[in-house]
Amino acid sequence: MLEGEKKSVHRTYERIAKDTRHTNATIISEHESDNRQFLEWSMGFRKLSQSEAKALPGFIDLRDGKTLARLGDGPTVITLLKSILVANEIKS
Repeated sequence: MLEGEKKSVHRTYERIAKDTRHTNATIISEHESDNRQFLEWSMGFRKLSQSEAKALPGFIDLRDGKTLARLGDGPTVITLLKSILVANEIKS
């Protein structure tokens, strides 16, 4: 998910899509909003075990049907994450 001024987001997406480290870049949803979805989020990456991931505050296991049922179709971010999960499962 990319957030920001429309032209900047499009430039960033084009750069990502052309980068050979990424494959099958796909726009799932595109919309404008007056409010950020990830206001206090910074990005990082580290491989975690399942138990380490579950211990993180705010961790959501999108493969857990009970968790998805509890989340419903509420916030845009959750809906987007669900659609990414479904799209990836169809491709595999």
